[in-house]
Formats: sequence, structure tokens, C-alpha cells
Amino acid sequence: MPVMDPNLKKTCVKTTKDVRIIPASKEVEEIMAAGHEHLFNSLWATTNNPFTLMKLTKLIIDLVNDKKFLDDMASEKFDILIAEPFLLCPFALAEHLKIPVTIAAISSIQFEIVSDIIGEPVLPSFVPGSVSVSKSNMSFFERIKNTLSVIVSRSHFHDGWSKETDVIEEAFGKDFRSYREYMADVSYVFTNAHPYLSYPRPLNRKTLELGGIVVDQSLKDKSNLKVPHC
Repeated sequence: MPVMDPNLKKTCVKTTKDVRIIPASKEVEEIMAAGHEHLFNSLWATTNNPFTLMKLTKLIIDLVNDKKFLDDMASEKFDILIAEPFLLCPFALAEHLKIPVTIAAISSIQFEIVSDIIGEPVLPSFVPGSVSVSKSNMSFFERIKNTLSVIVSRSHFHDGWSKETDVIEEAFGKDFRSYREYMADVSYVFTNAHPYLSYPRPLNRKTLELGGIVVDQSLKDKSNLKVPHC
């Protein structure tokens, strides 16, 4: 687990004992210290500014050049990799480590660029984009704004993944594929959309909407439920 924010090092994982923590590099720590409040206020509050997130690609530089870590991971001989396609790095690492199966897991709704790559139509005239604040019933100008948000989202991922590709090729050689090939090869795309509550949109069988999956409370003794403190 690469650490970006030094304040967020806990995983809350109980059953998995083998968790590898990769400390943040000095450069990343300086970036986070300088712009921590602004970065996360704009990320989680009201401002949709994906260009700010380009800084996150710096996380991969130390990771792909950490030979000891990569050798340790290769010795595990993993069968599957599940990662969020926010960065391309995990999927390139899967190929480098000879992990045969990859799954993209997205903590929000589907990313437009992933839809493009796996063959799902993107329809900004009535489907709100992943960084849009519009609803499905949009005015003409809201549709224009939604379309622009889709274009910005695509541009953000294209630019970020392209820069990552340069770093990956420098570390591993020129034989690695384009980001479109890595995304096209994922077996499934898990999203946090809800199949009944999210806006209707065309999906293929590769995308699985997992939003709303929770523990069946009837199977638990509610008197013993406790709020976990990691």
C-alpha cells in the first residue's frame, strides 16, 4: 500500500496480516505538507478540479524503482490484482509481476475513459459525468456543462496515464503496452454505482455495479455491534 498522506497510514484490515506499507517519498510528503488543506478541500467539497490530482502520479516513481519490493511481490505469485484505475501503475505492475488476472475497482461511478475503452457509450446529454454535479434532467446549458466535465475527465486520465507510461517505460523498458490495452484487458470493472438507484446508463457485462452491497443485519446480534476504531 503506497502511502500518499502521512496522516492516513491505517488500513483497518483485520483478517489480512500481510500488508506491505510503502512510505511516501520525501517529494510527495513535501507536496502534501504544502497543499494538504487546499488539495483535499477541493477534492472532497465543491470544487471539481481534476488537474490538481496530476500530482498523484509522483507516487509511482519510487514504487516502480523499488527492486526489493518488486522482487518480494513477484515471489508471492499472485493469481489476481484488484486496483482502482485512478492510476495506471498497478495494471502495469501486474504485467511486470506476471499476475494473470486484473480487475478494476472504482470507488465512484464509472470513469468515462474506462467506458470508452471497454466499449460502453458515454452519453453526456442525459447521463451525468463522473465529475459532474448535474442531474439526469438537465437544461441545455447544463448538458453543455456536463459534456465539458466529461471532456475534462477524459483529458485528466489521458494526460496522467500518459505521464505514468513514460515513468514505467523508463523503469521497466519500452516493451510495455499503452494504457488502453491495460484497461481493455481487465476481466471486470467494479463500480460503486447502485443498480437500482443510479442513473440508467448502458453497460456491458464487464461492468458490475456493487453499490448497496452491505452486511445482512438480520444475521448479526445487534447488541454486540460496535463502531470500529482503527
